[in-house]
Amino acid sequence: MGVRNKKCRGVVSIMLARLGSISPCHTVSKAKHKFWGALPSTAMSTSVVLVFQRGRKGLQFLFILLVLLLCTVYLPFYSPVFDTILFSSWTTSLHPTIPSPGTGLAVIDAIYVVSLPSRTDRRHEMDALAKQLNLRWTYVDATPANDSTVKSTLRWVKEARAGREALKVHGGINSTHGVPFSWPTIIDSLALSNEPLDAWDTIKVPSEEEIDNALIPVAMDDNNIAASISDLPGWMILTLGRVACWQSHLQVIQRVANDTVSKTTLVLEDDVDMEMDIDSQLSHLWKHLPADWDIVFLGHCWSNESTYPALSMSTLPHTHSHALGNSSFLTSDPMKESFNTSHRLHPSLSPKCTHAYALSHAGARRLLLHLQHPPFAFSRAIDQAFAWLVQSGRLKSFSVVPSLVVQRKISKSDIILAHQGPDTSERTAKAAKFPASVWKEDLLNGVFGGVRDIPRISASSRIASG
Repeated sequence: MGVRNKKCRGVVSIMLARLGSISPCHTVSKAKHKFWGALPSTAMSTSVVLVFQRGRKGLQFLFILLVLLLCTVYLPFYSPVFDTILFSSWTTSLHPTIPSPGTGLAVIDAIYVVSLPSRTDRRHEMDALAKQLNLRWTYVDATPANDSTVKSTLRWVKEARAGREALKVHGGINSTHGVPFSWPTIIDSLALSNEPLDAWDTIKVPSEEEIDNALIPVAMDDNNIAASISDLPGWMILTLGRVACWQSHLQVIQRVANDTVSKTTLVLEDDVDMEMDIDSQLSHLWKHLPADWDIVFLGHCWSNESTYPALSMSTLPHTHSHALGNSSFLTSDPMKESFNTSHRLHPSLSPKCTHAYALSHAGARRLLLHLQHPPFAFSRAIDQAFAWLVQSGRLKSFSVVPSLVVQRKISKSDIILAHQGPDTSERTAKAAKFPASVWKEDLLNGVFGGVRDIPRISASSRIASG
């Protein structure tokens, strides 16, 4: 009983002190003869006297009365719980909670790197990058182009298009641009919910069969497909490599879409370099994003992403209006802003390449719902799909200019090198006529090098680390 009375004394004195009536020491010295010796039998009457003698309001009396009742009845059984609740605020400053390691980027909750398991050379390079910048991420195994699901998915695309062509003919539609198409009306409501979103249903994909020699053109816009492939460039041919890349990113996006803990996730490919100060740059830029952003391209290619004026960093409020819909968010003279950063956020134009993009939770869900919607699913290279969804206003997107993350171009693309299907003279001729991408972008002060030519990791050390 003595221990319980001491705990009750502490409870009452702390409660009275925090309510602003009297100090803990004064409480004990003033009422110790009448109060402490008689607990719990006179606890209620003594608390009434103490409270009303000080002119406190009835609400304070009820609050202290409740605490005393809890102490008297439950303290012997739940003493550790009360100790934690009542005295934790006194010890928080002395023993602060140690934060979790996180990702190494203050504004990013999770990082995924899409990488083929067979490309151990690239993973060694990425490990060196992570070590230099003190970053932590999770590798997600990319789907190889020779995977059976990729081959069957490509065949599904062909059969689905054949079915739509038949519908077009029977429906009396003569134009290749007249194939019926519409986006589901529930995309926005699902994007803002936490309802689990399923991955691409491989059960609906036909069993694997030999892919014939016919080349498949990619779709443009929502679902415009060229009637002939004779004059199409190589990037407009749908290949196994492009289907595999779509499938690889799709599995990551689906994971992010169903993650109710992480608010912001960064998706990377395994051949990138980053600015040394990427963490501080992102911390400056992120607080100026509109609250309803979907995707931010930390790196991009084949598009002038500074076409739209940069967001006005000094005046941009957090709002649910898209930056492009409100000219007050924009500025044509970034040099007049007080915001101190070498990189800017611009409303996206039509960003290509998927080597570095950040997704909000709602943005990941919105993107997944679009990418899995037939006939848009697997209809083109996935970066072309991203670009069209941005360009058509389906995603609220921003681009960092200049890029904070670039592709290193240290080897040929796995997508270009991937098995394209049966080796025909037509396919070989197209591959020779339209070679791989030559887009190359440099960082100012990257880990592996940059304009300032201060590489943090030498080639010899990278090889040694492998």
